[in-house]
Amino acid sequence: MIKNVEDRSTKVKTFAPLEPVNTPFKTAEDAMASFMDNRDKLVGYVSTTNDDLRNHINQLPVGVYDSFQMLLFIGAHSNRHMQQINEVKADPNFPKN
Repeated sequence: MIKNVEDRSTKVKTFAPLEPVNTPFKTAEDAMASFMDNRDKLVGYVSTTNDDLRNHINQLPVGVYDSFQMLLFIGAHSNRHMQQINEVKADPNFPKN
């Protein structure tokens, strides 16, 4: 799961409803604040849950996953975006200031 999600050798375009222009965020700061808030909630949940994560199933457009796999997916997906950001920043035409 993690290896496949993090692999940037295959470029994937998101679904239209998830594109940045279709989100409620007006600024990058708003998006980051939401990300951090939701990440903190997820870390709190994972740190304290006794739920049987293997017996709760999620249907996504790309497959069926149990909740434990979804937690792995979320972390790997965040890492994939960090790789993407670093690729953009490494471009010689990316502003240095």
